[in-house]
Amino acid sequence: MRTNALPKFAGRRIAAAALALCLAPGLAPAFAAGAQAAEGNEGRWYFGLNVPVMFIDNTKTDVSGSMTIGQATGTYTTKAVSHYGLGFRVGGTVGYYVIPNLRLEGEVFYGFARVKKSDHSGTRVMAAGNTIPIPGTVTARIKGNAKMLGAMVNAWYDIPLDQQWSPYVGGGVGVFHADFSGLKWDTDLIAREFARPLMCSGMQGAPAPGTPQCEGALAQIKGARPSDKDTVFAFQVGGGIGYRVDETTTVHLSYKYQMAPGLQFDGKAGGTTIKTKSAMRIHLFEIGFRYLF
Repeated sequence: MRTNALPKFAGRRIAAAALALCLAPGLAPAFAAGAQAAEGNEGRWYFGLNVPVMFIDNTKTDVSGSMTIGQATGTYTTKAVSHYGLGFRVGGTVGYYVIPNLRLEGEVFYGFARVKKSDHSGTRVMAAGNTIPIPGTVTARIKGNAKMLGAMVNAWYDIPLDQQWSPYVGGGVGVFHADFSGLKWDTDLIAREFARPLMCSGMQGAPAPGTPQCEGALAQIKGARPSDKDTVFAFQVGGGIGYRVDETTTVHLSYKYQMAPGLQFDGKAGGTTIKTKSAMRIHLFEIGFRYLF
């Protein structure tokens, strides 16, 4: 079996090499033409505009805080997952061709995406030396848009195939500002559900769960709203393909993956505090253009 397989394998290698030799004369002019077109860009500036459709992954957030209810004080931890709708963004760029195929650019962008809800699960309330798990999921319905503003420094490497088409790959680093100030949601609802084990245990004179006394006591609880804004380091990677319309204008389609880690939003209201830590992971499908000058 091995003696038969070896000639077949060798034959395939020879056939592949022959095919490559046959195709090389046809491919060489295309790559040469692309290289010549790229050489003309060295030392030139460009500006551009990108208009992407934006998808934000469900954001997982670690939440912790404390509650003071009468004489009782407790702390809590929970895992929150925020769900987003379709988002949009617009970005402007200014770039420079350092060498024929390598360009550096600065990018600024603004975008927004609808926030639909936040699910809290795995909640634990700690009070008087006891840990009380809260089963199930507490959901807060949210209305409004999360807004994003940022600036990146990118490096892109073009791979010219011919005088028109040039795929490219690269990435960048920069700053990312998240703004949730326009969101409307019931922070009291979350606080009341977390406080329920402290106030409605049915023991030691506390009202029993589900009674009017319990619900009346919970109605007095006010939840802390996290701060609305934070600015963090961010990075992105991606690629695309450009089509050269004429000597100065190139249109392109691209995909970028952008991540903003370490976002923190803290807040306080009365006897309730909240601390959150999360990261935003964003997928961008862009259409845009570059104009050489």
